[in-house]
Amino acid sequence: MPIPENELSSFILSLNNTFFIGADFNAKHLNWGSRYTNTRNCSLLRVISSAHAITLSPAPPTYWPTHANRLLNILDFFLTNLLNHLKTQITNLNDPASNHTPVLLQINTQALIKPTSNQVNWPKFRKILLNNTHLSIKLKTKEDIDTAINTLQTP
Repeated sequence: MPIPENELSSFILSLNNTFFIGADFNAKHLNWGSRYTNTRNCSLLRVISSAHAITLSPAPPTYWPTHANRLLNILDFFLTNLLNHLKTQITNLNDPASNHTPVLLQINTQALIKPTSNQVNWPKFRKILLNNTHLSIKLKTKEDIDTAINTLQTP
């Protein structure tokens, strides 16, 4: 049974600005890797869209039906609105204890270290460029380009 749209919307609003939600959403839609779209689950897609969220799902199926008339599918996945600067990896753990396999989301939270203006000696950089760049150098052959590169790299 799908999660009621109003309950999921209220839950997401209660989370303030950022969230990761992982669940067996029991919803089928091409947007998160299911083999087909079940129209009764389009309410989940509306919630995802209104929350400006995206889905994170593994490539292999997470649902392994025991009925012969049902297909393998992806029903277990994550919703988030905080992915632009985070590197994630999602893994299907393939636990045979159930017809749904657990899904693991790993998030790399290491901050990128960016140099500050204090770490760069800009006057020295400008001086090196002024002394070693010559706009009149011809760049017509491979040898010309190699010579220009060597000249620029030599202090």
